[in-house]
Amino acid sequence: MNKTLSQLKKQAVLTVVVLTILTAINFNILISPTGTTTNRTILFEWIGLADTILVDDNPSFTSPIKVQENTSISLPPGEYYWRTTGLSTKRRFKIDSEVAI
Repeated sequence: MNKTLSQLKKQAVLTVVVLTILTAINFNILISPTGTTTNRTILFEWIGLADTILVDDNPSFTSPIKVQENTSISLPPGEYYWRTTGLSTKRRFKIDSEVAI
């Protein structure tokens, strides 16, 4: 089903309003990374006011690494969790080893 231009404009306005409200209450929306990658250098992306994120291999964040905005970090293969320092959900991502043949 094709959306009309009017419907697309309404959807865009609603998206902007929701993002504005979430940002105003310091809720951060995590964008990437997600899923699995073989790239060991990770650049984290999110929308919100937080300028720092926490990365840990433990979902309870018992020994987190603090990462500043626009900074990439290199991590060994494994499963990781990340969240912002403000209000946000927790995301999981995995770095697989790259096997050369």
